[in-house]
Amino acid sequence: MACKKWICHQPGISTQAGRIPSGRSVGPIAQIGLGEGQRSGGHLGSGLRPRSQSEKSSRSAVGAFDFAERLNFYAERVNYSAERLNYSAERVNFSAERVNHSAERINYSAERVNHSAERVNHSAERTNHSAERTNHSAERTNHSAERLNYSAERTNHSAERTNHSAERTNYSAERTNYSAERTNYSAERINHSAERVNFSAERLNYSAVGTNYSVERLSYSTESASCRGHLHLRGADHPAATADQACRRRR
Repeated sequence: MACKKWICHQPGISTQAGRIPSGRSVGPIAQIGLGEGQRSGGHLGSGLRPRSQSEKSSRSAVGAFDFAERLNFYAERVNYSAERLNYSAERVNFSAERVNHSAERINYSAERVNHSAERVNHSAERTNHSAERTNHSAERTNHSAERLNYSAERTNHSAERTNHSAERTNYSAERTNYSAERTNYSAERINHSAERVNFSAERLNYSAVGTNYSVERLSYSTESASCRGHLHLRGADHPAATADQACRRRR
């Protein structure tokens, strides 16, 4: 409907059959009336030019085709942008996967450190048991064990900090994944919009083809009406000629 309204409001086309804004009649009824009024020897007016009107209608249809082609071109550019956006989202997902892999490796290292600290604590407990059996040696061993415990606590603290850093890294990776998912969703919406633009462009092309077909039929009807008007004016010269034969002679 938008295409038809646009074509009907062009300067060379009227919404009423057989009339244009300049006042020139091109319809079959108007031409028959002119033929009846000019049988006494008059000639058709120079204002009757149906072919120029059909040419204007063809130009309007060509303009509609150009508009549809521009719409298709912009739709292709939107699709290309959506593809680039999808590619960027895939790269972001790949980077997030690498960050997750690094976080897993850090967690594994932290687990190994914790396991080593547990083994050190177990050795410290065995050392304390030996210190109880030998007081003098136990005091010196206790001092060494305290220092060893302090080192183990520092190791545990470092392991806890490593775990905290790994948790923060995992949280950052999750936020990155969420951003990537939102980017993918935006890209899908852009693709859907591009598909709707393509569908509108196809419908516009189809309307333009229908308009061209209507213009061709109008031109054919105008030419047939012109042939019939000339036949009425020249009926005495060729009584046996039909309208189709008169049109063939003119051509």
